[in-house]
Amino acid sequence: MIEIVAGIMLLTIGVLGYAAVTAKLARAFFHNAQRERSADLISAQREILLRQGCERSASGTDNRFELGLQWNVGSRQGGARPLVIATNRPGPVARAHDSLHTLVPCK
Repeated sequence: MIEIVAGIMLLTIGVLGYAAVTAKLARAFFHNAQRERSADLISAQREILLRQGCERSASGTDNRFELGLQWNVGSRQGGARPLVIATNRPGPVARAHDSLHTLVPCK
């Protein structure tokens, strides 16, 4: 009888441990997917702005996938215009901020 109770207790502890690890892994996969989506959006917006060129690039915002994509194109400085593209996404503890600082070349 004691062996059965001990076995059930060990099984219960094992199941609870498995559930906790599974929940942590699921949360990590979710945050990793959000980080990758954020990077993809920043990269795609960078390509769009580079294709538009120096004179047609303008600042703006977009809220695809609830990531709060924002880009700011600065004034011309020599042969380029500064560009900052940023997103806000859910992080493990608080909102996370990803950004890219680059230049849009002018010809």
